[in-house]
Amino acid sequence: MKKIAWLALLATLVLGAGCLFTASAEEFRSGDFAYILLEDGTAGITQYKGWDAAVVIPENLDGYPVTSIGEFAFDRLYSSLASVTIPQGVVSIGDYAFSDCGYLASVSMPDSVKTIGARAFRNCSALTALALPDGLEEIWDEAFAGCSGLTAVTIPDSVIMIGINPFQGESLESLAVSPDHPWLAVSDGVLFTRADKRLVCCTRAQARSVYEVPQGTLSIGDKAFRNCAWLAAVTIPDSVTAIGDEAFFRCPDLATVRIPGSVTSAGDDLFDRRHDNLTVIVDRNSYMERYCRQHEITFIYAEPGD
Repeated sequence: MKKIAWLALLATLVLGAGCLFTASAEEFRSGDFAYILLEDGTAGITQYKGWDAAVVIPENLDGYPVTSIGEFAFDRLYSSLASVTIPQGVVSIGDYAFSDCGYLASVSMPDSVKTIGARAFRNCSALTALALPDGLEEIWDEAFAGCSGLTAVTIPDSVIMIGINPFQGESLESLAVSPDHPWLAVSDGVLFTRADKRLVCCTRAQARSVYEVPQGTLSIGDKAFRNCAWLAAVTIPDSVTAIGDEAFFRCPDLATVRIPGSVTSAGDDLFDRRHDNLTVIVDRNSYMERYCRQHEITFIYAEPGD
């Protein structure tokens, strides 16, 4: 086991949002893998040093079981990595772990994986198929954003937490969850959380140009409709009270959005900065009227009863 230069007594390694491991900051090298020892005596990969197109991550490094893939561990292989096999025993995939690996076309994940970190596979545009493992519990913010080749995803029943729109992009034609999923539901190609009734993301499966958010929805999440290039009109019901950041960002054909007076919170950059063709329909003296004035967005008043 060969030590790499830098040493410190202890440090905290963050692997994916919300996953904290206290670990020795001493980094070791085993073949093409740099790693640290975590508090539980297992290995956390910090960086892959090789240039292989097909990478099989070993189950052990110098006798230590591999349980985590750290932040940015493979992101330097943006022009070479084509496939990766993650071994049984890995529990977490850190933020940005494979981000911008544009040639990555195949990922094999074991059922031991519990957490996929924020933007872990962002912009992996060659990825066309994805099998999320049974046992997966957390999918963090924008984990698969920019995976423009990805057309179908099934979310297992084990998932109990889902962050900001993990599947941005207009290519996703099928997003499936079990009808009995305890935490999530899909309706007309749109993903919702059951507990807090949040609209998480809209996919190409909802290909109609006009969409009505279902009554009973309480909030529209950050970036929920981002990249929905086919949308022309959206109607939001009076059950919704909050709309997240960039909820309608990069929707170039969006012409009208009806936002009721029940909405009392809206995120930054709700729409593209260039929104010349957009008209927001609001209630008089509402929060959204003030929002549109402040952000110089064209608006009209809703007709009584509308």
